[in-house]
Amino acid sequence: MQIENRLHLFMTGTDTDVGKTRFGAALLAAWRLSGLPAIGLKPIATGSRADALRLQEAARTPLSLSEINPFFFRRPAAPALAAEAEGRELALPEVEARLRPLLARFSCAIVEGVGGWKTPLTSAEAVSDLAARLGLPVVVVARCRLGVLNHALLTVESIRAAGLRTAGILLNGFPETSPETLAETAALLRRLTGLPVAGFPDADALAADPPDWLLPPFRRSEGRR
Repeated sequence: MQIENRLHLFMTGTDTDVGKTRFGAALLAAWRLSGLPAIGLKPIATGSRADALRLQEAARTPLSLSEINPFFFRRPAAPALAAEAEGRELALPEVEARLRPLLARFSCAIVEGVGGWKTPLTSAEAVSDLAARLGLPVVVVARCRLGVLNHALLTVESIRAAGLRTAGILLNGFPETSPETLAETAALLRRLTGLPVAGFPDADALAADPPDWLLPPFRRSEGRR
């Protein structure tokens, strides 16, 4: 959902552990410091609720952990397997029903997926199916390392095939990526996808200077990336 003073985003990754939560928390902090009411939601988690707690801390909104992360499974595996290990099964209509009232209450929101875009949530549905239900613009987080171009392009292609809009790509430089490599990778992805792409050496850099496409329309300025 994206209207004049709202920005609700679905955040996915090219893989697990690429920086979705770090970047999501950084963006929430940037929104909060600029006076925008914002929430971070991690509707499904496995193994640990640390990601949900990090989003809760960054947003500093009065939501409980069970509101931010209503579906938690103890086994650190894809949700389809983690739920099966507990004799449970996710129902995406129920997940959506838990999210909708919260999204209606806040101007800015991040819904963070689990794992990558096609991580199985059930025996028949993936993260992509949850995103399609919500219909939010998708932010792709990718770690800038060997293979990132292939992974990012495949993810964007799949998002488009699902009929969803990709808001842009965030490249996570991590300490080992040189500024030159980060910049040239971002530039090539812009040319290949036609999307906004921003590369950052770490999450703190995103928090300090988020690109315009990650701000609500009324906060955007001319001439910024």
